[in-house]
Amino acid sequence: MRIIIVALLITMLFSLLFATYDKDIDHLISDAENGDMEAQYILGLSYYRGEGVEKNSKQAVYWYEKAANQGHADAQNNLGVSYANGEGVEKNSKQAVYWYEKAANQGYAYAQNNLGSCYAKGDGVVKNYKQAV
Repeated sequence: MRIIIVALLITMLFSLLFATYDKDIDHLISDAENGDMEAQYILGLSYYRGEGVEKNSKQAVYWYEKAANQGHADAQNNLGVSYANGEGVEKNSKQAVYWYEKAANQGYAYAQNNLGSCYAKGDGVVKNYKQAV
């Protein structure tokens, strides 16, 4: 009898956790659709990782771009990575550099590193070791 009660309690706990998570995703989607750039970025991450929504690289790029166009440096960098790797969009090194530059100009260290790597390798730009550092 004790095992049945414990099993029921565990089941109820998990249902509450998943119900809350679904509500959080619904709230996140609503905020993103209403133009909240942080929500757009987080929703992009959610689609990229498949957390709370089905994994979908194209939807990740869609939401990254919404946030990036509002100046969100993390989203700009992630959009650059998507273009560099051809995830959710056609591979395009010049577009990757464009988005890395946007984020790097805001002082975003990961984008500065990615941009430096592009200059070192000549991906999307003319190879330039001085610019790489």
